[in-house]
Amino acid sequence: MNEQDFASFLTAVRSGDRTAAADLVRRYEPYLRQVIRLRLTDERLRRVFDSADICQSVLANFFARAAAGAFDVPGPEGLRALLARMAINKLLDKVRQEQHHGGGIPDGWDAPANDPTPSQVLLRADLAAALRARLTERECWLFDQRAGGRAWRDIAAEVGAAPDALRVHLARAIARVQKEVQPEDSSDG
Repeated sequence: MNEQDFASFLTAVRSGDRTAAADLVRRYEPYLRQVIRLRLTDERLRRVFDSADICQSVLANFFARAAAGAFDVPGPEGLRALLARMAINKLLDKVRQEQHHGGGIPDGWDAPANDPTPSQVLLRADLAAALRARLTERECWLFDQRAGGRAWRDIAAEVGAAPDALRVHLARAIARVQKEVQPEDSSDG
């Protein structure tokens, strides 16, 4: 890209042109992520944040500051160097923040529960009821045993069958019910 093309490209980016912004991301994001990954060598820090997180933050900051006319970039290599410096600075800030927290979870922070939400519980109950209504008595029994947490080998030992045969039987029954309740695909031609 020559200087004149680059100047018009940067003007388009500053004016908020989405196509120019997307082009900038397409051209420079892989390089930025590589710069970040090469400096993010601590495995503990890699578990806390990713090159994509830092890259997105850098690009968002660049677009906001570029729109305000904060950068006077001489050419593509100058932009590349500026974005790399911004990425390194952002990474250093993240490392300092993580060290400030002692490398752990901040005090008073509780992990979100893995329990289903009330609406998920109701949805699962409705789906199970709809499924059970379309299963045979034996299929319902198998379904209930598995829903109760019983292992296939235990169920098979009780009924004198092979675990895989029972698993396949229930899987086919569920597939049959799914086919029954799914709306038919409309074929417009």
